[in-house]
Amino acid sequence: MVKHLLTFAILILVTACTKTDPTPANELVGNWRLVGYVRNPSISSAPVSVPSGKTVLVTFANDGTFNETYSNTLPAEYAFLGCGGGNYELTNKQIRIRAVCMSSLAGQTFDLVSVDSKRLSISPGAGSLGYYNFERQ
Repeated sequence: MVKHLLTFAILILVTACTKTDPTPANELVGNWRLVGYVRNPSISSAPVSVPSGKTVLVTFANDGTFNETYSNTLPAEYAFLGCGGGNYELTNKQIRIRAVCMSSLAGQTFDLVSVDSKRLSISPGAGSLGYYNFERQ
């Protein structure tokens, strides 16, 4: 009897301590085209739209890697991070991105505002009014 109670108690503890991510990674995985953003609203609140002839493509892969590529534009014109590749992780409705050009090894954390099969919207976090909007490609 004690053996069964001990087994049951261990089973309850294991299931209670299992961390679940409320944002399934498969929703984020894929290619996303940057369509508009407000990078720093304290400097300028004017939204920037990326013209249809220019492409900033952000890719989130299943293996946790991240890449940013450009077509007909440069990071100085339109960019998300302007860093190229790196890695990412999802935690509690946030995306932490670490890329080679970042000054901090901790990377940058973005709030995941919304994600569905067609659109992704993220914010630089910490109460920022800035945002980045993407469309799935």
